Amino acid sequence: MGGLVLVGFAALAYFVFKSDKKLDGVALKKYKASFIGRKNDAIGKTYKISTIVEGNNENEAKLNLYDRYDLITNLKLKKSK
Repeated sequence: MGGLVLVGFAALAYFVFKSDKKLDGVALKKYKASFIGRKNDAIGKTYKISTIVEGNNENEAKLNLYDRYDLITNLKLKKSK
């Protein structure tokens, strides 16, 4: 039972952390990301991917890529207009 409470708290803390970025009144910046990787649920080879990712800065945008992709290499981020 204690594990469920901890998991619930962790999920709540994660939600608050993720939501806080969008509620502070500052628009997130968009970055165009180009890299070699694969989607999180994929099995097998990596391939070239180009996508748009949001974040308050480049480091946050890079971390947000890991919500959708893994095995990210040769990452290039450019500020999108």
